[in-house]
Amino acid sequence: MNLTATGLILLSAVIHVGWNLTGKRTATSLNFYFIASLVLVAILLPALAIFDRGGFDLPPIVWLLIACTGIFEALYYAALVKAYRSGEMSVAYPVLRSIPVLLVTLITELFSLGEPLSLLALVGLGLVIAGCLLVPVEKPSRAIISSYLKPVMLLALLAAIGTTGYSLVDNEALRLLRELPESRLPAIESALVYSVWQNVSAVIFMLPLCLMTSGGRAEFKVVLRRDGMTAAGLGFAIYFAYVLVLTAMAYAPNLSSVLAFRQASIPLGALAGVVLLKEKAYPLKFIGSLMIFSGLILVGIS
Repeated sequence: MNLTATGLILLSAVIHVGWNLTGKRTATSLNFYFIASLVLVAILLPALAIFDRGGFDLPPIVWLLIACTGIFEALYYAALVKAYRSGEMSVAYPVLRSIPVLLVTLITELFSLGEPLSLLALVGLGLVIAGCLLVPVEKPSRAIISSYLKPVMLLALLAAIGTTGYSLVDNEALRLLRELPESRLPAIESALVYSVWQNVSAVIFMLPLCLMTSGGRAEFKVVLRRDGMTAAGLGFAIYFAYVLVLTAMAYAPNLSSVLAFRQASIPLGALAGVVLLKEKAYPLKFIGSLMIFSGLILVGIS
């Protein structure tokens, strides 16, 4: 993976930890992320006019993929907020960040998507995944499986499925935007346009989950009044972090490599949880983090 992709992904990882820390501290329901996305869409959607028709005249297959990514985004946010409400960030974060690496690697290799991974990259991915699996285990004597049968871990796994889904969909949509004859935008502009429509789709699919009931509508008003500004700022952080990733996809030979290198945020997230949120610190959290860093180095040089 080249230096451009590496730099973009590492910057995105730092921002990702920051907004997850804010979400853990502040978000009490899906309404928080719904407001974050809604504010973002209200500001960015009119900005598509600068691309003339290129921002609206997308191929039909890309519109279908935009709808799919919204479903996975809604699943991700719904599971994320519940995971953080039911457990520690330093436990949930490694799982919801590591499992997509495994799932995307299996899917990309199975269907021969992108360039094949080298042996060195596969070893690195193995270390990343193994390290992430160790992080939630508080005591070495406790079976690993029992550490993952807690609500926080199951919800984190559900969030990871959402991440896997939108990562695969977004990668394919951007590939089509770059390669289809009817697409008229270069790689970076395609990423910017697509990310706006991605947020629109997420808002559409979160809307019934947030506003379908009178209780949900009442909660929406409370969150808007109490945390509206925080949610708006977090929305821009989420947007900027993922635009960096979408842009990096254009410079990386394989989606699995992009997702693996994004896991630099895992030890940072675990450290933020322990230091800033005063969560439990135990040896396997740090051993797992060292394994993750080692795996990332192997992936980065492969």
